[in-house]
Amino acid sequence: MEKSTEDKVRLIANKINLPVQRVYILFSRIGLLSHVSKPTPHWEETSLWFNCMEHASLQALIDKVKEENYILEDGPDLGAPPEHQMKVCSNCRKKKRWDLFFESDKREDGLTLWCKDCLADLNNS
Repeated sequence: MEKSTEDKVRLIANKINLPVQRVYILFSRIGLLSHVSKPTPHWEETSLWFNCMEHASLQALIDKVKEENYILEDGPDLGAPPEHQMKVCSNCRKKKRWDLFFESDKREDGLTLWCKDCLADLNNS
């Protein structure tokens, strides 16, 4: 029976004594998994994941995770801190974080055109 992605992550986390969430992050840094925030936060396998699962041994994968964990802990360059997704409000023209907009099924980006503040002002007038 084929193991799920979650099962494989848990197996590797147990073998190298790391928290499961840490292994997800390391897989993301390696390029095996991608964190997706819409419609709900979840992890998705990349094409590299499927290629690796087909051709690499479990031990090779464990070694790669250990190496990435070592780099992350002793860390040369961790890159820029993550930025919030931003959008420009069509009404006030200010660039704001996504969480300052309501969700909308009608829009491609899943958010209203106007920010919450502008919509509140409209409803109060």
